[in-house]
Amino acid sequence: MKKGQQSSSKTKTNKKPGRWEDPNYVQIKSNMLSFTATIDNIREKLENRNDVKTLLSKTPFWPLIEAYMQKRLTKVECMKSNYDIVRLIKDYDTKTRKFKFNDGHSEMKSQDVAEIFGLPDRGNKLPSTTSSTRPNLHFVKKYFSGYKKITKTSIDKCLNLALEDETEEGPMDVTRLIILQLFMTNLFCNSGCTLAWTYTTTIDTLEEMGKYNWAQGLV
Repeated sequence: MKKGQQSSSKTKTNKKPGRWEDPNYVQIKSNMLSFTATIDNIREKLENRNDVKTLLSKTPFWPLIEAYMQKRLTKVECMKSNYDIVRLIKDYDTKTRKFKFNDGHSEMKSQDVAEIFGLPDRGNKLPSTTSSTRPNLHFVKKYFSGYKKITKTSIDKCLNLALEDETEEGPMDVTRLIILQLFMTNLFCNSGCTLAWTYTTTIDTLEEMGKYNWAQGLV
């Protein structure tokens, strides 16, 4: 080897593979731990808020929210598992859009979603969120006038304000914001970490919430 010439073995660097190169890496949109954190942050204030809990119990989302509030869904249970998702993906047939099992194929149906999340499997189809624009709702003007988008951070800030609201609007505002956070972190997550404005119209009143087939909306 000539003087000054370096061995090729020395010039090579042992770079660790990036997460995108890891065959077991999965980008999971849902963030159950985040909703757990939100509930934990307001748990003490909610303990004496029977008005809020009564309203929440009348919504289609109460079975899931109650599981968080009563700590049946703990931080350990809410932790992400890439390997479980990878196993599911490997058993999914993109052509038939069904899961492959030893005894045949099966597809995810709204009834399955209803059983998993405790959501109703009846009602109208959810409105499209493709061209979502800010609605002219009092609730939206009251809390989101200073925000261009609905994000987890904005919901948390608005939730703290609503919990201090001693007017008649306060309890329903808290209820709406908790549900929006549930949408953001559990049910209608996206890679942009934002929530479509359309969803605020679907939860404006208890009656409005009861109109939709929420289980079908997740399929």
